[in-house]
Amino acid sequence: MIDEIKDFLCMTPAMWFEGNRGFTIENCSRIEEYNDIFMQLAAGGLTIRIWGSGLRASDFATGGLVVSGRIISVEFEERGKGR
Repeated sequence: MIDEIKDFLCMTPAMWFEGNRGFTIENCSRIEEYNDIFMQLAAGGLTIRIWGSGLRASDFATGGLVVSGRIISVEFEERGKGR
């Protein structure tokens, strides 16, 4: 039921990819780790790991995040699971 409430309130992360050169995510709450080859983000109930090269983050103040650079892989893990 909590997941349905989050969906109704638009608190779940929404993501759009622009090939392997851009990634936009809404409802990103925190950047946990960030350098030019790796980013780890907290978004809703997910941990999102992005691997690539020349990674840059922008527009975080808008409640979303734009990641640009060469994206090689994106991993999703439910927060609180496996830890």
